[in-house]
Amino acid sequence: MAPSMATGMASIATLAAVCYLRLFVSTAEQETHNPLERINVASVVFQVDNAIQLTVNSTSLPAGQSHAWFEVAWTGVSHPSYADWIGLVFLAGANFTEIAPAKYKIAALDKGHIIRGEGKLSFRLINYRKAMQFALFRGGMMKPVLAALSPVIQVQNPNEPLQRHLALTGDNTQMLVQWVTHNSSKPIAKWGPAPDQLTSTTPATSISYSREEMCGPPAATIGYSDPGLFHSALLTGLEPEQQYYYSVGDERWGFSPVASFRAAPPVGPLTHVKVVAVADLGQGELDGSMEQSEMVPSLNTTALMLKDIKEQGYQLLVHNGDISYARGYVTQWDNFMHQLEPLISQVPYMASPGNHERDWPNSGDRFVDVYDSGGECGIAFERRVQMPQAGPDKPWYSFDFGPIHFLQYSTEHAFNPGSEQHAWVLSDLAAVNRSRTPWVVVGGHRPIYISSNNIMPGDGDQPVAAALREAFEDAFIKYKVILGSI
Repeated sequence: MAPSMATGMASIATLAAVCYLRLFVSTAEQETHNPLERINVASVVFQVDNAIQLTVNSTSLPAGQSHAWFEVAWTGVSHPSYADWIGLVFLAGANFTEIAPAKYKIAALDKGHIIRGEGKLSFRLINYRKAMQFALFRGGMMKPVLAALSPVIQVQNPNEPLQRHLALTGDNTQMLVQWVTHNSSKPIAKWGPAPDQLTSTTPATSISYSREEMCGPPAATIGYSDPGLFHSALLTGLEPEQQYYYSVGDERWGFSPVASFRAAPPVGPLTHVKVVAVADLGQGELDGSMEQSEMVPSLNTTALMLKDIKEQGYQLLVHNGDISYARGYVTQWDNFMHQLEPLISQVPYMASPGNHERDWPNSGDRFVDVYDSGGECGIAFERRVQMPQAGPDKPWYSFDFGPIHFLQYSTEHAFNPGSEQHAWVLSDLAAVNRSRTPWVVVGGHRPIYISSNNIMPGDGDQPVAAALREAFEDAFIKYKVILGSI
């Protein structure tokens, strides 16, 4: 049977929407990694069209949930365009020229938008710890016009304990448990040997970061929203490889579901361990928003890592730089930590910064004019993912795990002979007891050996690799390093 005219028009609309997305990607700035960077937030014009009705199927993100699905519907759009889009914004009454949306979808992804000026799309919203609403924008990304706002979606528990993750400290009788809330004042971790025996209680310390601490835009401008408080509780007196159960939160706002982890294995040459190592991960959106993001494959990587942890017994996740690609947008850190929580709430997560976490001119990294952190200059990473490092903005550290001595260093800070980091690396390698840890694994973001034609002076792949070899190759050979930077 021949397709109807409406069906044909719908197919054309879908194809055109896809073509619009591809055109948009091809004309975007080449160094754009985060899709939010394509929105010219400063140019947003607030011009409400009362004929447009924008609704949501719920105005509440319930307590006890870290995320929920919402359906957004709209009608009454005259002269609908492929440049129309739906964005998630904060907050009712906010100045929309000063804060970027958290995510978006092109309206024409619903076939009815171009045909009838109406449609509906589904979004998965995570708990951003603040009220949210949807907005319909017209005019594309470069000159967006805010034409309609949905009812406000209230977060019922802004102090829901979220984004739980674990870290080793260098003392294998300890585990650092970390999480985030809006402003919980008495955070604690309850833990013990069984889910119904959380008999130990450890108070947490809390930190955050402010807009004023950021080094530049967008982290100090449109990308900034309240990141919440980052809590950390140090669990001590753990027995090797024993299973422990824990819950985090506070008495006023409630506690997280119970999770569990195994304490670090005994250090020694006969211990068997399984380790997952990753770099350049980023985060993707399960609901299909941020369509042109290059990081969508991270969803598959995350799912496969979780499968290995659950089914193959992997015990540790090492992440060597380019963590979330938030590049100055707080909401993208929230998305990333939410995506990884199922993994890193049950195995330790040991990370080192890459260029997209640290680099910003005149902020203390080793490069002159690299803007890759989006103005975060390492602060957002360091506060969220607390490692047993040498000190503030000194992200080098080591730890033993079974038969392996891990040495994590920063390729974004000075590592040349005479630098503090170089001296530390050589001292740490010289102190390794190979009878206890016969394997020595060195990790950092930029490879010391690489197949690349990027010879750009400064931060090009080959110049940095050559500088790493000049600084460390002889020492790595001398101390018989098994594996190098990945």
